[in-house]
Amino acid sequence: MLQGLDAIDWSSWETAYGPATGVPDQLRAIAGDDAAAARSALDRLESSVNHQGIASLAAVPTTPFLVAIARERPSPRLVRLIADLGCAGSHAFVAGGEPLSDALFPELQPVRDAVAGAWDLFAGLLDDRSADLRAAAAVGLGTAFERVAEARGCLVARLPKERSGPVLATIVGALGRLAVEDGHRETAELVGGLLAHKSAPVALAARIAAAMADPTTERLAELLRIARPGEPARGVAWFDGRLDDLALALALDGLATRGEVAILAEAVRTRGIHRVARPLLRAALGPRPRSPEVLRPDAIPASARPVLELIARHFPPPTNYGAGFEAPEEWGLRSLPRLLGVVPPRTLDRAIDGEPLWWVGAEVRAGRRPLAAWEAALATLDPDALEDLARDLVATPTPYRLDLPRGSGWDAWDVADGYAALVRATVTRLGTERTEHWLRREQLDTWRLVPVVDAWSAALEAEGNRPPEDLDALLAEVVDTNGIDPRVARRITARLGPERAERLVLALAPDLLVTRHADGADRPALRGALLVADLAPTPAVRERALGWLATDAWLAHDLDPAQDEPIAVLLASVLGAFDTDTPAEVERAAASAAGRDRGRWAGILGRTAALLRPSA
Repeated sequence: MLQGLDAIDWSSWETAYGPATGVPDQLRAIAGDDAAAARSALDRLESSVNHQGIASLAAVPTTPFLVAIARERPSPRLVRLIADLGCAGSHAFVAGGEPLSDALFPELQPVRDAVAGAWDLFAGLLDDRSADLRAAAAVGLGTAFERVAEARGCLVARLPKERSGPVLATIVGALGRLAVEDGHRETAELVGGLLAHKSAPVALAARIAAAMADPTTERLAELLRIARPGEPARGVAWFDGRLDDLALALALDGLATRGEVAILAEAVRTRGIHRVARPLLRAALGPRPRSPEVLRPDAIPASARPVLELIARHFPPPTNYGAGFEAPEEWGLRSLPRLLGVVPPRTLDRAIDGEPLWWVGAEVRAGRRPLAAWEAALATLDPDALEDLARDLVATPTPYRLDLPRGSGWDAWDVADGYAALVRATVTRLGTERTEHWLRREQLDTWRLVPVVDAWSAALEAEGNRPPEDLDALLAEVVDTNGIDPRVARRITARLGPERAERLVLALAPDLLVTRHADGADRPALRGALLVADLAPTPAVRERALGWLATDAWLAHDLDPAQDEPIAVLLASVLGAFDTDTPAEVERAAASAAGRDRGRWAGILGRTAALLRPSA
């Protein structure tokens, strides 16, 4: 199953969390005999290679191995993942009336080729005893646009045999998708007998499939009338069970394309703008809003104006656009005031080689393009535009954000992470002097400043300079940011020089906490003074660290005792920078903790002292 796995340079392929070096072990676990380990590995792999339904470039070497594993050990989730990867991440992200072949990214074509080659896997599983496997197989066949006739034949043959309502609804939905691919209008008649099916999901799926195959105004208006988005239909794999959402999106898309503004205005009145605006935007700007050129104000087609103005009349311009760059149509909806000229465009709207800068950034962050693409775009900007861009990337009350959610843990700040890389490249290009002036003027959350200060201090160091001393308080706040990558905190501190590093360490409180990493595991981590104490191993810093050990007696009571050894190793890694009396001081702190009924903490400190001694 895994022949050739070790021949691939996985470090050269990007996942949502950075280089794909962890993928080989995950694939081995998925192919292994330990069911629990396989599920856990699939969790991690899907999160990184197909993060939030967006396939990263690492899907290219990964998908053929997933197909090989599924042929030997198929599971519903694995089969669904393969089908979704063949759709650039999720079959549910493809607009209902849009051919799947139009939605693919050229760089992910090898993924599509691998999935297309697995169509016989889907066909074979359609008669499996497991209903979940049959449903997953139906999803795969519904996306097999390279072999539409054969895939349709398999699904039609299964229709009279299928006794599971959720699987039947999935099969019908898949037939509707195939009809979009080749214009098979007869599908509307084929599913006509299911319009009155006793299962509500099956009946709705039949109406959706009929509208996909033959999208008359009457069919679309009926979908608009009956669609009631809410909880997903249980067990229905097609569109993740969100059939009402699909029905509403399909209806709005089709009616907007036909210019049925009167019907749409009534939908806005009865349903509210937030329910219908996004699908309307997709329809108004064409079947693929991801196409950068249609999101430029000067390229909005005249036919789209009536629908866009209908949205704009009801959708208030927000002051904070939030993070939504994984779904470019989210940008289009929230940026509608700029598209219509209500507010002026910003640097991220600027077209470079025919593409808006925001799109290049979104692609780089998603791992679909190298950082060099962003750097090439930056080279075309003047200093004022670069500063405007830096502000939009990191400031809170701005109309753009390419950042990650708070609380992601320090893995989110890895240098390979898309957002941090975008910020660092932009700040480096902006230059140290402009960045310093900007930092003095802007009032920003310190957690947003981590990659800014990292890039700025690195550029200063390259010039033979250090950050101004009057900004040391700001640097201390940045180094003390919860969730900061330890490597970044240490880089910033080291760039200050020994004397200022000591002052920074003494300005911070020592701390030890538990951080959840990208692999889902909880691990102890140093923070504040403890994280950077060894960079200024002076008597004052040593006294501060030892005093904390003796009096604070930190202990996460719900942390697995198996973490005690890693905690001791962490502490020893810092305290080892101090003089030879330190082990004895740690032993005294351990004795003090034991005397105050802190047995577990005393044991951790005892182990720390042992690690510090040369004989350990």
